[in-house]
Amino acid sequence: MMAICPCCGRALTDRPAVQPIVDAVHAGPAERRLLDALVKRFGRWVPTPVLIDALYHDDADGGLLNAASMVSVLVHQMRPRLAPHGLTIEGIQHSGRRMTWRSAAA
Repeated sequence: MMAICPCCGRALTDRPAVQPIVDAVHAGPAERRLLDALVKRFGRWVPTPVLIDALYHDDADGGLLNAASMVSVLVHQMRPRLAPHGLTIEGIQHSGRRMTWRSAAA
């Protein structure tokens, strides 16, 4: 099913730009890193270890012991803020996530 822009009704096929999304949802530093990783691979599944690396790449210890849970928490917090912009994050907990346009039926 093709996604439709909630504002203008046009078909949505292109990857969105990261910065306007970050600005629109008032993303914090961790959310920005996660959004960046998801938008760069828009529409494709991103394995959880890749998302963890995006969050904690600069942490000498590799991040939290429960880093996969932190990915889940951040995704949960961002979904309602992305919805008004026609975006969603799909996923299977601890396996991977992908950012996509929300379908017209959603």
